[in-house]
Amino acid sequence: MDTSPTSVNPAGAGTTATGVRYAHHISFRVDDLQASLDFYERVLGCTRIERPVLSVPGAWLVLDQLQIHLIEWRAEPRLGTPPHEATPYANHVAFSVVDYPAFRAHLIANGLQPVDGPDPKVTQMVVQDPSGNVVEFTPYMR
Repeated sequence: MDTSPTSVNPAGAGTTATGVRYAHHISFRVDDLQASLDFYERVLGCTRIERPVLSVPGAWLVLDQLQIHLIEWRAEPRLGTPPHEATPYANHVAFSVVDYPAFRAHLIANGLQPVDGPDPKVTQMVVQDPSGNVVEFTPYMR
């Protein structure tokens, strides 16, 4: 079996054979844009970037090379429902953190209650943003 880079990944580095490359952005429906911006900018350290004028309120942010798009829209069944509590089993995004214990302390200092993952072999904690979306933090690298 030929495992040279061109045979394993003919589309190029970081790209699958189908041409899919990487995660460009994640989107969250939020109830209160200002409360969500406080969480993503102040607590997580995201930076707001330019967003075109769209038909719904929202904001675009960036963290490392990943964009986070916030869409202020009323909760409705067709959009899914965040869980009633922070759980790693819910749909979520996970961010790598440099100093896991220090970041846990940072979350607590900001009024959040990190919940550890269910398996001690996997270091992870989750919180919910102001709209209930689950966000995970882990010390693992790519």
